[in-house]
Amino acid sequence: MTRLLIAKFGEGFPARGIFCVDGGGHDRALSICKALLRAGFQIAAVVDDEGRKQGSWEEVGRQAALLRWEDGATVEKAVLGALPDNILPLVVTWPEEAGGKEVRHCLADLRTAFGAEDKSGRADQMLEQHGRDAFLEVLCRVACPPRQGNKKPKGWFKSFDGGYLLAEKLLALGPAPEGLNEQISAFLTTIETATA
Repeated sequence: MTRLLIAKFGEGFPARGIFCVDGGGHDRALSICKALLRAGFQIAAVVDDEGRKQGSWEEVGRQAALLRWEDGATVEKAVLGALPDNILPLVVTWPEEAGGKEVRHCLADLRTAFGAEDKSGRADQMLEQHGRDAFLEVLCRVACPPRQGNKKPKGWFKSFDGGYLLAEKLLALGPAPEGLNEQISAFLTTIETATA
């Protein structure tokens, strides 16, 4: 979100009264949003759809600007799903750019998830072999593993730098892919209006 705010308003976006707060995950973010609303703050929130506390998020959405990915999507899944085929295989190189997992380990994760015996297979080869839908499903599963019980998943982009990088890559596409661009633009416009 920080990167998207910079793209919209410039580095000086805090001068508009906009301050980013890391909610620390789905459930904790919900509590923070409710507390800020009770205290009289005007808020906007970007949250994953984890299929829990649906009514509570709807309640927050009636009082706040809410950008919520649909159909159980995480921010990673929303962004990766919007990428064109020529960019998708490059995702395995991104975590290393953000100071995270090395490319060879990301590729190994992907090969393992596909059950590939060939340990030299490249991401573009796996995309071609399995097709976009299967590749995207496996890529999302290894890059942003699903939550298991109360344990918070550790994915390739689950850090400030990782999220910032995802936004950078999305912005580098020029206009973001249509559906995603509309959601993000509407959200940022709401923030612009509220802070004019």
